[in-house]
Amino acid sequence: MFWNKKTENNLDSTMIELGREIERGLLALSAIIIQHWEYEENDYYKAVSITMDNLLKDKTLTDAGRLEKAKDILDWSKAYRKFIDASSAKYGDFILTRLNQFEEMLERLPKTKPHEKVQEWIKLTRDLCKIRASEIIAIELHIEKNEFIPKLVIRDGGNSEQNITEEETNQFAHLVATYGSERQLAYEAKKKIEPMRSNLAESMFGKLNDYMEGGSYSSLSSLFMK
Repeated sequence: MFWNKKTENNLDSTMIELGREIERGLLALSAIIIQHWEYEENDYYKAVSITMDNLLKDKTLTDAGRLEKAKDILDWSKAYRKFIDASSAKYGDFILTRLNQFEEMLERLPKTKPHEKVQEWIKLTRDLCKIRASEIIAIELHIEKNEFIPKLVIRDGGNSEQNITEEETNQFAHLVATYGSERQLAYEAKKKIEPMRSNLAESMFGKLNDYMEGGSYSSLSSLFMK
């Protein structure tokens, strides 16, 4: 371990490892977001999709059967939302805590060399954290969309002849449009900053693949054991 080695930006190995922790956390948070939209690999979405299809198309279902399936979807959505909220909050706190620590350490460094590149990485990383938060909002809106019809089924006691009002139709369309818009805006914002941010991170901390696991500051593996 080269604890006293400095980079071209005057960062010692303690700060380098802290920066790597931030990059590990960002990748872990990104994985949760990507997994949600990978429908073929998402067990929650597959279960909801199959059950919703039966709910809408199976003419042999009794009112009680429709109610049961609607309640199943809401139960799955509740548990899945809890997982998304808890995971994103823990990773978000993990990243921001270390980013604040990194910034405080940078302030204490001698001003003999400029830190423009480091400051730019900090700024872009904070921007990326805001984008990730928007992506989580899009996921939560998508889950709410999945709950919309089951809630109507429960409201109507499982009656297959339920009538959806114009207002309810508009509400559903608004949900679909909103989560789609949130997701697209986040994608466009990320596309603008992530190549530069990742290049800065690699120049300061090395290639992510080389340090994804382990590290003296790494606690990602135990984050969900607390």
